[in-house]
Amino acid sequence: MATTEPQGSTKATQLSVVLCTLNPRAEVLSWVLEGVRNQSVPSDQFEVIIVDNQSRPPVDPESWSRWGLNLRIVSEQEPGQITARVRGIAEAKSPYLLFLDDDTRPSSNYFEAALAAIAREPRIGCFGGATHGRFEAPPPAWAKPLLPYLAVRDCGPESLQNFEDVTVPFEPIGAGMVVRQDVAEYYADWLARDTSLRQLGRRGEDLLSGDDSLMARSSYKLGFGCAYEPTLRMEHWVRANRFAPSYLRQLMLGHGRSYVRVEVLCTGGLAKPTWVRGIVTLAGALLNRLRHSGVRGGWIEWHYDWGRLLELKGL
Repeated sequence: MATTEPQGSTKATQLSVVLCTLNPRAEVLSWVLEGVRNQSVPSDQFEVIIVDNQSRPPVDPESWSRWGLNLRIVSEQEPGQITARVRGIAEAKSPYLLFLDDDTRPSSNYFEAALAAIAREPRIGCFGGATHGRFEAPPPAWAKPLLPYLAVRDCGPESLQNFEDVTVPFEPIGAGMVVRQDVAEYYADWLARDTSLRQLGRRGEDLLSGDDSLMARSSYKLGFGCAYEPTLRMEHWVRANRFAPSYLRQLMLGHGRSYVRVEVLCTGGLAKPTWVRGIVTLAGALLNRLRHSGVRGGWIEWHYDWGRLLELKGL
């Protein structure tokens, strides 16, 4: 049975905010840090660690010192979101970590709501909240069903919890995720034991995912649960080019592949269909998606199913 207090709970700060970045847009990163500075809890209750993952030019510490935060910048030269987050875990000094991206801005009470959830539910190892879009350009109507795959998701007004090692619809998104220190360290150790796991997560133009899910499901390995807390709300700056059909097709393909990889890692495997059965299933999935989401949206969504089959067949 899991203990109720994470190791390191005597540390001064309550939260280590780990913000991973690669070639950030200065105005967007300023928008994010303004949200961090305007939190309703005192700044001495959290630290901010910016992990610069090979930005060119590097993130300049003097450029961000004006924010008056307990902030430091560390450089991680090995590319990839997973590597950057692992570096942040190693640098963190608090009993809980809060992960942000360089385009996600927490609401002014986000940290306060997170600390309240921690005090209320010590059995939860990992949780997140609702993320709303701040769009550089309005998304086309056909793309709106795809917004959850762009980390824009609201699971409603009720708290949700899960304690079984399975994927759930409200599984926390990486940006905005709050994680116990011991769960984060288990995740980092898991990656160290099995270097193939580093194939998950974003790396340059590679649109694989699954690292968020792996972090969340590390909670179950230690006997904790995952949760959705609606009091946690943030905004995600979504660039206009994220709605290019070519980008979305690759994104959905990556999500399909990543789902299979995570299930294999966490549950031991999925049934591998024959090519005939796989093609029949794909055809049915395409018809259902076209009926539900229209021609353009359904065709793009279907690439998730195509990615799953390719991964199941080892292609």
